[in-house]
Amino acid sequence: MVMIELEKLINTVNALRENTKDYDCSIRKLLNISPDASDPRRSCFVLVYNSLILTLELLMHYRDRWSNPLAKLLAKLLAKFTDNEKMDRYMTISRWLFIASMSAIEYSAKASIRHYREPSTAREDLLKPEGEGYTYLGDIMKNSKKKWISLISNDEYADWKNLIFLRNCIVHNNGYSDEDRNFIIGEAKVTAKPGNIIEGSLDCFVIFTRVALERYFSWVKALVEKYGV
Repeated sequence: MVMIELEKLINTVNALRENTKDYDCSIRKLLNISPDASDPRRSCFVLVYNSLILTLELLMHYRDRWSNPLAKLLAKLLAKFTDNEKMDRYMTISRWLFIASMSAIEYSAKASIRHYREPSTAREDLLKPEGEGYTYLGDIMKNSKKKWISLISNDEYADWKNLIFLRNCIVHNNGYSDEDRNFIIGEAKVTAKPGNIIEGSLDCFVIFTRVALERYFSWVKALVEKYGV
């Protein structure tokens, strides 16, 4: 059963890798730039694509190792791992993918806005003014939903708030929640209780990553449409 679930997870990650490649291609066409061009508005997809490759390598490594329990060097060690311990490793790998992807999105969003020089109003609209503190991804998305900017919808903003909440719980609180929240991102249900670790399905972090990339792809397109190439 564990190996079946792992194979499904690998297929899901691989499909997301293909989608990310398509996102990059679409943005390059929108910007009319070559595959080797350096532009912050496509950088997120390049960074996440590389993270997805590494995720696949790690998951496939465990699949190959645990599907061959007679391997001389690993047989005794592998025999000691329970199904729960194996699942925990898969979750750790996919959790890392989500964190790395959110980091790439936050970095790339700020770099994409700063790509626009005056007289563009992108910086004024989306970043905090100088001297008013650090601009976070949440600040950018909150500004992006303002009526006179309208880069994202209210539903998209709700997803961003939940994605950022999850990222912060994992990075700053070891996966434990300080809030009582239940929500759905994509097809993944999330249960968060104060003092408890956030619960989700085996593939939940891959689903969170997929939705984050979908939302970011839409945001980049809207950014270019509003402020130009």
